[in-house]
Order: sequence, then C-alpha cells, then structure tokens
Amino acid sequence: MLHGLDVSEHQGQIDWPLVSGIDFCIIRSGDGYHNDPLFERNVSLALAQKRSTSIYHYLRPSISPVSHFTILKNHRETAL
Repeated sequence: MLHGLDVSEHQGQIDWPLVSGIDFCIIRSGDGYHNDPLFERNVSLALAQKRSTSIYHYLRPSISPVSHFTILKNHRETAL
C-alpha cells in the first residue's frame, strides 16, 4: 500500500524534512478564487526532499474557466 499526503495552505507551513512515512504528495495550486499562497514553497521543498510530487487545481463550477486557467498559468514555471 502507498501512503500519500494532500497538501494545501490549510496545513500551514509544513516542515518537509520532518515528514516521513509517505510515498508521494499532491500539492494544490489554487481553487479558482485565488492561488494557494504556499504552493511554490511546498513544491520546491517537497522536490528538495526527493518526494514524488504531483499538483492539482480544485475546480469550482461557479468560477469562470478563465479564472482557473489564469491561476494554473501563473504556477506553470514552479510546477515544471
């Protein structure tokens, strides 16, 4: 069985070197209303700790697709 960690601003500032027992993490980029303010930090520190890392964006049907796209576009450099 694999163990993963779902990360967003709601967990606060994670002390990545102390995280143990996980095989992967998924990190939220935003939710249509705003960028996750800890996204860049979480991605760079998770990768620095050699964590298998994915990102996701929480879609809200009531928010314009343009708003969602703008948030994802703003994060593309960090995610790549």
